[in-house]
Amino acid sequence: MMPDYKQLATQYFEAFSRKDIAAVAGMFEHDVILSDWEITAFGKEDVVKANQRIFDGVDTIHVTPKDIYLDGQVVIADLKILVNSKDELKVVDIIHYNVRGEITKITAYKG
Repeated sequence: MMPDYKQLATQYFEAFSRKDIAAVAGMFEHDVILSDWEITAFGKEDVVKANQRIFDGVDTIHVTPKDIYLDGQVVIADLKILVNSKDELKVVDIIHYNVRGEITKITAYKG
């Protein structure tokens, strides 16, 4: 049975909102790639460090999916991200999964 990729993405956004680095790290495959408008990180260790830098740089962060689309093993999520309870970012995440339900690649675009 194939994983429920939309549900896995929702769990990722919830863990990210809690700044739960252990939960987030557990969702990545070993060779994960993260790209956004500021950085590109290769491999689980570097991607986890990049996420930790984000968490360390904010008091709070809350990710609210407005829409989540699924195409095979790829989730496209239209997100509202509230930083420090006041700064709103509009972001689109494209999250690629493997058949085990691990994140292989995240590309984030700021809108």
